[in-house]
Amino acid sequence: MVYDKNTKRFTSPLTGGVLPPSLAAKLFFGLVSGLQYLHAHGICHRDIKVCPIPSPPPSLPPSHLENNSDSLPTPPSLPPFLPQPENLLLTDGTKLRITDFGCAMLMGETEEGREGEAEAGMLVDTAGTYTFLAPECCTGEAFSPWPVDVWAAGVTLYVFLFGRLPFQKEWLGPLFEAIQEEVVVFPPREEEEGEEGGEGEGGREVMVLEEGLRDILEGLFCKDPKERWTLKRLREHPWLEKAQREDEEEDRRRDEEETARLEKEKEGGVGGEGSAVEGV
Repeated sequence: MVYDKNTKRFTSPLTGGVLPPSLAAKLFFGLVSGLQYLHAHGICHRDIKVCPIPSPPPSLPPSHLENNSDSLPTPPSLPPFLPQPENLLLTDGTKLRITDFGCAMLMGETEEGREGEAEAGMLVDTAGTYTFLAPECCTGEAFSPWPVDVWAAGVTLYVFLFGRLPFQKEWLGPLFEAIQEEVVVFPPREEEEGEEGGEGEGGREVMVLEEGLRDILEGLFCKDPKERWTLKRLREHPWLEKAQREDEEEDRRRDEEETARLEKEKEGGVGGEGSAVEGV
């Protein structure tokens, strides 16, 4: 996804806009399965995000605190935003891969499905991108890192579907307050080709979020990390089970094509080109 700092919206190079639910499911399945593998080996990523995003200023200026004004001042100019590595990449535009482990921590091996829980250790320091932080990261208290990755995956799915962040403020303090207290709102999606929607404001066609997908988003954005959906529960949801079946079918097709290509090379034919890697 590409972030426009002027409009504060995200667009995908694959579609020129948001992702249709079917494609979002496919990419999100890759993210969930990748995180499940990492967690099973005791690794928490701590910086899952769709693309580099500038962070808001860390706090309000002293003048605002003294005057206790209801209106927020204009944020100061920030230094130039330096290029950062992408954290989620695509191979051939279809397979999502998790990268950039600069914030990751090895917490010790954990049993598959338990996802570490609190037994693997608690953290007090926050890492990663502020707009993707979970509520428990904004309190200053110790937290389990495993549900934090799940929350960030939820923010990623939200951006895939709606092209915007669920919480976005001009200042860091209000941002942390919103993450902890505000309810996530699911805006209407502009109708994609082949999707059925209803009539929106001004005659614009919008798509109603399907119930199963809404359940997933609400489970991902549960403020209480103990009640938040686990990766195992996500994998068992019909919306992602369908994406898994399609992913496995694509793998079989690719294996057959690769076998045919190798056989052609043995016969003196010309091989295919390598896989391209790009941002989501």
